[in-house]
Amino acid sequence: MDRVVPMRSDQPQVARRRVRYLLRALSTLGLICSVLAAAAPAQATPGPTPSPDPRTQRASFGVQPATPTHPDSRSILSYNVTPGVGLDDYVAIENIGLTPLTLAVYAADATTSRDGKVVFDAAGQRPVAVGSWITVGGSGHVTVPASSHGVPGVVIVPVRLKVPANASPGDHVGAVVASLVSAAVNKSGGEFQLDQRVAQRMYVRVSGALLPRLSVENVHVTYHPGSGALADGSASVRYTVKNTGNAILDAKQEITLTGWFGSSVSAHNVPQIQALLPGGSVEQRLEVAGVAPRVRLTATVRLTPTAAITSQADPSLKPYVGSATTWAVPWLLLVIVAAVLLLLALALWWRWWRNRPTGRHSGELKPSPNPEPERESSDGPGGSRAPQPVGSGA
Repeated sequence: MDRVVPMRSDQPQVARRRVRYLLRALSTLGLICSVLAAAAPAQATPGPTPSPDPRTQRASFGVQPATPTHPDSRSILSYNVTPGVGLDDYVAIENIGLTPLTLAVYAADATTSRDGKVVFDAAGQRPVAVGSWITVGGSGHVTVPASSHGVPGVVIVPVRLKVPANASPGDHVGAVVASLVSAAVNKSGGEFQLDQRVAQRMYVRVSGALLPRLSVENVHVTYHPGSGALADGSASVRYTVKNTGNAILDAKQEITLTGWFGSSVSAHNVPQIQALLPGGSVEQRLEVAGVAPRVRLTATVRLTPTAAITSQADPSLKPYVGSATTWAVPWLLLVIVAAVLLLLALALWWRWWRNRPTGRHSGELKPSPNPEPERESSDGPGGSRAPQPVGSGA
């Protein structure tokens, strides 16, 4: 039989209070959400991405050899000519960017910078060497269309080379340069003129006696001792390499440091000299580690030249050598040895001082206690004794 539980009279009021508490909690939560939504920044409506400042962008363009209609597969412009000859060729000016470019195109001389790089004159400099032999077709400025579907825009420019009748034999280097001068902005917001240049090198070898020669000059070596008495130190080797001939040369460099007693160490990862132009020079400074202090140190620089364009060794090209010497004295070791010798000398002196004679009269002669009386001599005036007669009495 089921048991019937009577209902309390206050249960409806409890239920109504619970409902009111729930409604108040929901209203408070809605108020908090509305406040947070009002405080949050409004999301901007998506719009077009702003274009970058063109003053901070660099153009992409190039120059390469070409036929009258399109770029070809050559990497450089290279000619073997005789004095007085003229020839025609072409270069392609390419624009890889998405906007058309108006570029200045001109001929320039090549020179060697102090760090050995081949550099070309700016547009405002008048060429005086092979650059003056080159004539660039057109007005000196070209407008190159933008690239389309990944294909660069191209303009073909004719180039004429006219070799003077008195041109000297050997190698001459110039370039056809494309230049874009524009306003630019650096990281701090300052404006400056940016000159972007791309050069297509031109090698011209004029017939005649070819004299490939190098020289090693002004060799200096400085030794830097290590921290210990016999610890290895390092050496700084400085020298100048000059191309005293009329051919462009590369050169393999070898540096050896030799001390007394036959010890030696060679420099590692020595960079190769590349495309040193006739009349050019490059200053080299190399650090050699693991050099022992062998009193006298000799640095020997050995250059083995190779043909710059073919990068092949020529058996007729002999190595060039330069050298210099310096002191590599283990001074700390010498100080230690000198201190030991000084202590030894002091010890010997102290031993002598302690064992020296101390008597005051030790060196005087003492008189004899019984001196023998001196007898008068019976010698005659001549100092000889008179003979006694035999058999005579006393």
